[in-house]
Amino acid sequence: MKFLGYISFIHIIIIVGWMVYNIIFSIQNPFLIHDSGMSISQKGLEYHSSHVGYLALDHGSKSIIMLVTVAIPIGLFCFLKSIPGKKLTNIIGLIFGVIGFMFYSLSLMLQAASVAYSINLYSEATNEFSQQFAVHLFEWTMIEGGFSTSVYILSNLAIGVWILSHSKMLKNLHPRIAISGLFIGSLHIFSYLSSWFFLMFGRQSIHEFTEAVGLLLLVWLFLIGILFLKKDTP
Repeated sequence: MKFLGYISFIHIIIIVGWMVYNIIFSIQNPFLIHDSGMSISQKGLEYHSSHVGYLALDHGSKSIIMLVTVAIPIGLFCFLKSIPGKKLTNIIGLIFGVIGFMFYSLSLMLQAASVAYSINLYSEATNEFSQQFAVHLFEWTMIEGGFSTSVYILSNLAIGVWILSHSKMLKNLHPRIAISGLFIGSLHIFSYLSSWFFLMFGRQSIHEFTEAVGLLLLVWLFLIGILFLKKDTP
């Protein structure tokens, strides 16, 4: 079980590492908005055309770690399967956990591929049609969210169900972890359901809030990582 604990901490290190790097990168390479007659999407493409591979590497590496993190709900399922009378709850946790991280990985992968393609197309565009197509693709993918945002919300809802399911099973074994998980899972589901509601009206007004709530997933993975490293058994 120790290797699952290491996966949890590698996940945290990569996500936090990218957060810190993105802050430093944005300070060193500020995205300046001027009244140049260009749309935000065009400015974004101009900006990222000067930093080719940056967004793709960000989203691509996160996609890989999300896919690897599928091992965590599988490990928790095996860890908790000996608890009597909780088989269905454990299976629900397993299914939603695996689906959640796989969909999360897919969301990031779609965004990474779409953004990389739009930046490359914009940089090499030889006519206005190709350039406008790249601008609209970038706008739909990065600014409006596009298909990947729906997958992203679904994945986080599934992850919330996973956290709640396995937290309930940990109630008697590790009460503190269970209480933390119940709080994190409930907030996760509420925030992403709210995000979906606003998205249906074409708004992402609570995007910052959902991103902050999403960071609580790292807290849950930290707690589970410690649990795996201790090699406890029910």
